[in-house]
Amino acid sequence: MIDKLTEIEKRYDEIDELLADVAVSTDYNRVQKLTKEQSSMRVIVQLSRQFKSTLNDLDAATELISQESDQEMIAFAKEELENLNRKKDSLEKPNVILCKFDEIYLKIPEEILTVTMKQHQKYFPLFDNNNKLTNLFLLVA
Repeated sequence: MIDKLTEIEKRYDEIDELLADVAVSTDYNRVQKLTKEQSSMRVIVQLSRQFKSTLNDLDAATELISQESDQEMIAFAKEELENLNRKKDSLEKPNVILCKFDEIYLKIPEEILTVTMKQHQKYFPLFDNNNKLTNLFLLVA
């Protein structure tokens, strides 16, 4: 599974590089095709990166528990390990809920909405075929 996710991430990053290339950026049809392809991978790449980060954090917490002598630090690391295992489980077997908000909020600048959804609320905004923000988002529980 990790290998397949890594392939998808690699292609996503390749598209970023292609879109930054002046020769590609002048070809409207190619830009549209690449943007659409990248948009279809965005949620998968975000979840993949979260999953890999969680695995690394699990390894670090496990190592800390095995090497630490301070009981308070061990207790903290064990609590963190429990939280990380719950997070890993939710990423491996997510419950994805499609949600929507009132379209009037689309008048707010897109960047403000997406940053709020992604960073503060941990939602995944959804975009239309023209890569324009919609009033739909995914909630992963």
